[in-house]
Amino acid sequence: MIDLNTHYAESARRFLQTAIVIDDQAMMGSVETIVPVRLEVPTGSLFNSEPEPEPQAAIAIAVEDRAAASSATLNAKLLSQAFLDQSMICGLYRPDMGEDRVNRASGAADAADIVVVDWHLETGNSRPAKEIILRILKNDIDAKGRLRLIAIYTSQAGREAIATDLLAELEQDETLRGRFARSGSDIGNISTRIIVLNKRTTPEAADRDEVNEERLPERLIFEFAKLSEGVVPSFALSSVAAVRQGAHHV
Repeated sequence: MIDLNTHYAESARRFLQTAIVIDDQAMMGSVETIVPVRLEVPTGSLFNSEPEPEPQAAIAIAVEDRAAASSATLNAKLLSQAFLDQSMICGLYRPDMGEDRVNRASGAADAADIVVVDWHLETGNSRPAKEIILRILKNDIDAKGRLRLIAIYTSQAGREAIATDLLAELEQDETLRGRFARSGSDIGNISTRIIVLNKRTTPEAADRDEVNEERLPERLIFEFAKLSEGVVPSFALSSVAAVRQGAHHV
């Protein structure tokens, strides 16, 4: 007999098609890091019997291949391949300072079932991520609602503190006030879930839930499935999935 949680996850897997990852530290593969290395350069002559002076030290430059040059780095290649293994298309947005991050990110999110966003899109600053999340939520309300999973994927420990901070921001917005509730590190309502997960580079701490890039899509499918728990919602999601998959044949 199939486990109900497995059934819910399979229904979600059939429904989900797209995801968008928003992270200024996303890298396509490994990163080359410049590392200074001291080399000993000998002096003197092979044909001179006089004692050689002490060797002089010279500085050379070596290139070290590292998967993560920064503790916040995201391996976008591994993540996109993991989404493909789940039959999902994953878009990547790596915002730069000075550009219209909110409009670009929220516009991309309109076409995505799952949104993954770094908590610090600027060093030590969660404001850009908050603005993006608020805009996405308000766009969903304007569109009369939709099933939505937003995952804050961060190297910052303290998941419950992050969720508390974000909910306080939601409560300050007239449109969003009173629409969401927090349970631990999760925020949500009947159609939306916001969760906090940690990158593999998160420092050791009590309140952390580390998920590496290869396992993240599978975890997100499981988390999305919680939006459709129950026999009727699960079958409804499966029905919508069948319509989505057959739309191109119409």
